Order: sequence, then C-alpha cells, then structure tokens
Amino acid sequence: MKSLYAGLCAGVMLALILTCAGCAEIAEGANDETFFGMGETPAATPTSTPDYMTMETPYPTATPESGPTYGKPPATTQVQTTYVEIYNASHRFTYDTIARSFDLRKAPMIIEFSVSPDMIERKKEGTSQYGEKEEFSVTTTVPSEMAEFSVNVYDKNTGKLIIDEGYGRIYGYSEEQTLTVRTPGLYHIEMTGAYVDVTTLIRVHEGNL
Repeated sequence: MKSLYAGLCAGVMLALILTCAGCAEIAEGANDETFFGMGETPAATPTSTPDYMTMETPYPTATPESGPTYGKPPATTQVQTTYVEIYNASHRFTYDTIARSFDLRKAPMIIEFSVSPDMIERKKEGTSQYGEKEEFSVTTTVPSEMAEFSVNVYDKNTGKLIIDEGYGRIYGYSEEQTLTVRTPGLYHIEMTGAYVDVTTLIRVHEGNL
C-alpha cells in the first residue's frame, strides 16, 4: 500500500516538472514570428544625411543705399510777350491807298483788319409753283459787288511782295482777318480799297520801340 502511494506521488511530481518546462519554452518564444504568426518587426534606426557644407557666419545685412528722390518738376515760367500798337485807324476807302513803312527789328508784326462793305438790296421776283401760281417778290440785302480791300506788304529793300491778302473779288469774303509778318526787315505796307469802311490795327513786339 505504501509502495502504491509513493508511486502516485512520484508520477504527480513528474507531471508538474514537465508542465513548468513547457511554459518556460512558450515564454521564450513569445516574440518569435512563428508564434501564432503575429510577430512584430523592430523599428529601423533613421540614417542622417552627411553634411557636406561648411558652416559660415552670416554676412551682416547691408544698409540699402538711398536712391534719388523724385518729385514734380518746377513750374515753367512762361514769358508773356508784350505787343505795342503802331497803327490803329478806321478809314473809308474810295479807291484810295494808305501807305506806311516800318523797320521790324524783332518779329513778328501782326496786322488785323475788319471790313464793313457797302450793302445793296437785291430783289428777286418769280411765280409760285404751288397753289394758284401767284407771282412773288423777295428783297434781300447783300454786300456790294464793288466792295474790295487789300493789304500788300513789301520788302522795302528789294521790292519783293511778302503778303497779298484782303476782302472781295479774288480774296474771298472773310470780313475779319489776321496777317503775320514773321521775319525781321524793313517793310512797306499798302492798304487799298473801295466801297468799304475798314478798321486796321498793326502791332509789333515791344522790343522794336
């Protein structure tokens, strides 16, 4: 009986020893990839990039050079030209001529004139083209065909005609005109007309007087 009890105790002890040995093997292989197929891969150690550049001290920040300052240009002072009248007259022309001369040392010379021609009545008669075809008569007032005026400017030293302008006939019918002599010189001026009243104004640069 005792020998049977001793045999059972020995068997139990052997089973306990084998069980502990198996647990130890499982604990050692718990991190193995073969354990249930769920092993963890260890993280890779990052590799640093080699530094091929030499460290330097930064250059000091340069102070920007001051550039030119722009602004509005100074206002241009315009020189006011002063003219002086050397002739100013109104005249009734009846085929007569007024002649003057002037030594123009500083140009220009400006000649202005205003013409008032004699007016005449013109009557137009005819027959209406409408209704009862009545005759009609219309009276209008127009400049006389005889009215004319001219200004001739000559170079007195050579006799060359510099300006030939005026009113009526060959000149047209502009009653107010301005003529300009732009070159210094000794000039002879003639004003001639008929059936007109003319006001003439001649001005030159004040430097001539």
